[in-house]
Amino acid sequence: MVWAGPAIDEKDEGWRRDANLSGVAARVSARTTDLAQAEKDIQAFAAGLPADNRAQKLTSLFAGVLATINAERDEVIQGIARYARRQQRLAARIEQATAELERLPQGRTPRRKELQRQVDWDTRIFEERERSLTFVCETPVLLEQRAFALARVIMSQLE
Repeated sequence: MVWAGPAIDEKDEGWRRDANLSGVAARVSARTTDLAQAEKDIQAFAAGLPADNRAQKLTSLFAGVLATINAERDEVIQGIARYARRQQRLAARIEQATAELERLPQGRTPRRKELQRQVDWDTRIFEERERSLTFVCETPVLLEQRAFALARVIMSQLE
């Protein structure tokens, strides 16, 4: 869906053995590298390639970019899953503490105060995490967009 150039073998990691190629792939794949700089880096890499293996090297570059971005995307998705599990555990803890609060007699008992503080604190953390979850969940999409943008730049050098 992202690449319209020559076929790539996602299992072929030959690009890792070429220090220059793997360095360019790592540099342009990094989210800290803005797309304008990544485009310049790709153009400079392509300009230094001999015509007889230009297509193969650029295809390998894309394979490296895709592998690098996919690895980061997988890590982010695993992190989101861990985040969601922590949120579920926190929600269960809030629910249990709230149920216990409801069972306790009304009044300012030490246990009731302690539980109320716990529920208030846990609820605050839960809500703050929920607000930041939107940003965290956008990251895989941003990585996919980056892969697509880099694929277009690399393909433009094939022509």
